[in-house]
Amino acid sequence: PQAVALANLFAAELDKIVPDHSGLTILEFGCGTGLVGLRYAEKAGSLDMVDASPAMLDVLRAKEKARPSHVTVHEGTLSMLVGQTVRPRSVDWIISNMALHHVEDIPTLIDGLHRLIKPGGRVTIGELETEPGTFHAPEVVPHNGFDAQELSRLFENGGFTLVKTHNFLTMPKEDNDGVSRTYSAFILEATRPFKR
Repeated sequence: PQAVALANLFAAELDKIVPDHSGLTILEFGCGTGLVGLRYAEKAGSLDMVDASPAMLDVLRAKEKARPSHVTVHEGTLSMLVGQTVRPRSVDWIISNMALHHVEDIPTLIDGLHRLIKPGGRVTIGELETEPGTFHAPEVVPHNGFDAQELSRLFENGGFTLVKTHNFLTMPKEDNDGVSRTYSAFILEATRPFKR
């Protein structure tokens, strides 16, 4: 239920950012079971869904909305896609929710996003704000959330133009130690500029 609620809140923000996604080439990085991306399957020109978890993708592939010919599910990392199954500079909109903190090398990931996105294309990321490492405990992840300004700087260093960041949710969660803590998440919007 918490994952569904989080996906609903993120999707509501996406709908404000891009109200009409008809015909767009969309890529979702860290798609999981498709709680966010499959909402765009019907109207998108094409939808590429990427995740490194075979178990998550098994659930996704079983869903009816994942079966149209213009929806492609990819198992693996973003770097495996660039120039292989997804052409460089071919994607209108890249979306990702709560996936970046699972990635070790953020600058390399941002480089991959930049290579895939069309000039003028948009990237919309939903991520945890910096937290003490309790959100996933006892699992250890590469990043305990992010500072929005620091992540923005990484995107700008990677060739993107920042549109804005804003908080989009605050959520209570009972952690592994039985303590209820409050976590916040933000959205980062960036575009790949047209070359002058």
